[in-house]
Amino acid sequence: MFIICFYPTRFYYNKNRLNATRSHRSYRPLLSFMRLTRFPSTTTRQFGRLQGLRSQASRTSPAVKIWRSRWSLRRRAATPCSAATGFFDQSTTEKPEAAAPEMAKRQLEQPRTLLPLQLNGNELTAGTGLAVLRGINTLISSKIGAACVMGLKAAQQATSREDAPLGRLCASRFMVSARNKLWWCTPEWGMTAADIPPETQFLMAELEGAPAGSPGAAYACLVPLIDNNTFRATLRPPAYGAANTFIRVESGDDSVLASKWDGVLLVAAGTDPYELADWAMAQAAQLSGGAQARSLKKPPATLDLFGWCTWDAFYFTVSAQGVREGLASLAAGGTQPGYLILDDGWQMTDTDQEYSHLGVHAMDGPPQSASVPGLSMAPTGAATGQNVGAKTAESQPQPDAAASNASLPAFLPAFARSGPIGDVLTRLSQMLSWTEVYLLKFAQWAVDHVLHYAVLQRSIAALAAGPLRGAILRTYAASADHMRRLTSVRANAKFADSSAGANEPWKARPSDLGAVVKSWKSEFPGLRYVYAWHALHAYWNGVAPTAPGTKAYGSVIMQPQPTPGTLEVDPSMAWSAAVLNGVGTVADPVPLHRDMHSYLQECGVDGVKVDVQGTVGLLGSRLGGGPALAARYHESLEDSIRTHFRGNHCVNCMCHSSENLFRMEDTAIARVSDDFYPLDSASWSTHIGVCAFNTLYMGTLIQPDWDMFHSKHPAALLHASARVLSGGPIYVSDKPGRHNFDLLRRLVLPDGSILRPHLPGRPTADCLFLDVLRDDKTLLKVWNRNSFTGLLGMFNVQGSSWSRQKRKFHTHNAHPPTLAGHVRPSDVPGLSSLLASSGHQRSSQAGTESKVAVWSDKQQKLSLLDYNQDMAVRLFADDSDVFTLAPCQACGSGVTIAPIGLVNMLNPGGAVRGLAVNAQGGSATVALDIKGCGPFLLHSTRPAVKVELGSIELRARYLGDEQAIVFEVPETSSLENKVTVTII
Repeated sequence: MFIICFYPTRFYYNKNRLNATRSHRSYRPLLSFMRLTRFPSTTTRQFGRLQGLRSQASRTSPAVKIWRSRWSLRRRAATPCSAATGFFDQSTTEKPEAAAPEMAKRQLEQPRTLLPLQLNGNELTAGTGLAVLRGINTLISSKIGAACVMGLKAAQQATSREDAPLGRLCASRFMVSARNKLWWCTPEWGMTAADIPPETQFLMAELEGAPAGSPGAAYACLVPLIDNNTFRATLRPPAYGAANTFIRVESGDDSVLASKWDGVLLVAAGTDPYELADWAMAQAAQLSGGAQARSLKKPPATLDLFGWCTWDAFYFTVSAQGVREGLASLAAGGTQPGYLILDDGWQMTDTDQEYSHLGVHAMDGPPQSASVPGLSMAPTGAATGQNVGAKTAESQPQPDAAASNASLPAFLPAFARSGPIGDVLTRLSQMLSWTEVYLLKFAQWAVDHVLHYAVLQRSIAALAAGPLRGAILRTYAASADHMRRLTSVRANAKFADSSAGANEPWKARPSDLGAVVKSWKSEFPGLRYVYAWHALHAYWNGVAPTAPGTKAYGSVIMQPQPTPGTLEVDPSMAWSAAVLNGVGTVADPVPLHRDMHSYLQECGVDGVKVDVQGTVGLLGSRLGGGPALAARYHESLEDSIRTHFRGNHCVNCMCHSSENLFRMEDTAIARVSDDFYPLDSASWSTHIGVCAFNTLYMGTLIQPDWDMFHSKHPAALLHASARVLSGGPIYVSDKPGRHNFDLLRRLVLPDGSILRPHLPGRPTADCLFLDVLRDDKTLLKVWNRNSFTGLLGMFNVQGSSWSRQKRKFHTHNAHPPTLAGHVRPSDVPGLSSLLASSGHQRSSQAGTESKVAVWSDKQQKLSLLDYNQDMAVRLFADDSDVFTLAPCQACGSGVTIAPIGLVNMLNPGGAVRGLAVNAQGGSATVALDIKGCGPFLLHSTRPAVKVELGSIELRARYLGDEQAIVFEVPETSSLENKVTVTII
């Protein structure tokens, strides 16, 4: 998480490793309190239930007990596979048509590479006797089929949470995806059970006894399930240093108990890690919530368009005028976005009345005062849900320390707020702040270096829930939007008309979002889709119970209790804004989602980005448990998307908990990592590694979104290359006027479309179980495929990672080494059959069928390799290269060709949409369907005698050393070009 500490002479960004001096003589010491979150995860196992940390306000009252009874989930028969027939009510909704039916068939049918499982006593084996689990707990039940579905009995009486040893995992090495925050996951690698982090939701293991890293390797995939839509399972390390892997099953609500769970873990084994992950995750989703496989979902049209998001450009100060300036700025450079994401800041929200005196809302432009002088950044981490401080450094106004007395509480009479009395009160406040600074500085030192014990965590949480609660909440309310609640489904006045700016008083006049959206689409014809942001539960702190615009939804303020697992990975959740201030929660989300989406639809908005989804699981602690409450909210969301946004226009975000992921029945896109933080250098390379490995976990069910980035940024090319490999959306969040158009034009065609490969980008098999972030040896390799070419990205992302001990992005090696690696065509699964699967016959001519033309984008060089031949690569720290691999095809006597594509693009082969070869005698005609314009590279063992685009002859040249034909494809109105190349 991102934390800001304020000290007497400077503030610094712990996460960004930036330093800056300040002249203000007043500070916000309470922000230092938010940094007291750095506890080793090994000590947090002592947390227990933390029952004593609940404040009096959070205790269940009779009224809340009555209200809670309204939250009965519609349940099917309580069988382990009840969700397999579809948990969500689908009777009245037309299902989207299946996309990519061949891939869907592969994902949903049992792959041939699966290994059969056998249970011999207390040992689970795969194939010809490879052990998967030994010493299986006698309380574990197993149902063997193509996969093994394991159940669990409680050791004693019915409980809301049960920890049990599973058995010894027989793996030589493994990788996992485990939650590191309430909303996000990161990968980890290990060899023993002690290396498994708490809150592990996916584990891929290389089994002992099989030849590691070779075609004969065998793998096991372990996926914790959600049992009966109520109890969520996770893997975790041994409790007492034992060799056994442990499993935890919990409802998330102390009042929801069970003594038996029929389906808590799915285990499958196979020889292909990608087919295994795809099949296991698809089966787990059917058992746990009904999410369909990605290949069965309708992909929204925005996937193939370039986009722009307003978040980093404006943060909470987004306005109609600012959006127009951003669209115009990108259009002027020839990279008109095809879609826009109107991120947080457009909604009508407010703080509770008791905090309204703490300053003007960030949306209103430069504030007239601040609650405590010198405050210039938002609190972050669990308090806010995102590392907002890292992103808002440039956008947040800087208050004037001289106006400090203006920030005294509004309830003080005028004479006490000004003159000598006001000065005295202000100075007294500053003296208390100085004292607190040094006390907190000492406490921070103790936490970081000495007191790594759960008792300290409990003490901090108790202070936050007790004597410091008011001060902490005032800090939150004055510094960010995460204490605000939705007060109307309508937009604020910054969208009253197309000229409304960031300084517009947001309650001054009615908004007209519909007219604003219409003006954007009219002025920028290439803008086809507009998305709007909202939280799954409306806004960060929920729905205001008494606001006229939201009173009808009947929200109730709930003080949630984080689960012990959540506190284990992020103790600061115990003093987050959601926990201390409570969240305005509606009993039935259907009217809320319907009204929000109906309003947006009427305004011409085409889709939504639904954020903060993990918080709904947190709210379940008072309302039947996180899995049960998340099921209700996702059912409502999915139904509303089908009704209001045809085309399946939805992006899921902050949603990595299995109680969210397994409920994405039809929505097809989800973020697969924490945010891109433009000011946090430790996160830049880490982000790419996290995305690649989380895609192995999540990519079966959703189209992975690797988040926005900045085109004008030190890591711009690194991230642009990664987005190309991702197979997901490509969009930026540039500020108006701050663009690198040379880079953008390598991603975006003149019509606003992109050249997107067909699959989610995943790590290659040779780096799947290696720590590409920390071992100072391994390059990250990510593979994908186009219609006729493979795509392989290589990244040196060593040096930084997410630290589970420090709970932040951390640079452990400021000077990562230059690394050597290799490109091998066999790194791309299925590459050898690309031409055959597209209807073209491979040559049987000796020496031609095993050749692959390889284009290096960084070196701008073409090489010819055998399928299993290596090509050496060296990359500096934070460096990357993208390789296009085109299988060669014989097309006549002595003629071999391989289409590389438009080499001005980062994904050249994505431009090749069709390929047909007609060989007659000693000549060959190659017909190419090309999307885009620019220089096209075609490997050929002979030069071309003619290249034609329709009736127009194109000039071509032959590079004899590289055996390549190069010709320029002109920009046409449709960008759909049919080119014929004649070779003799």
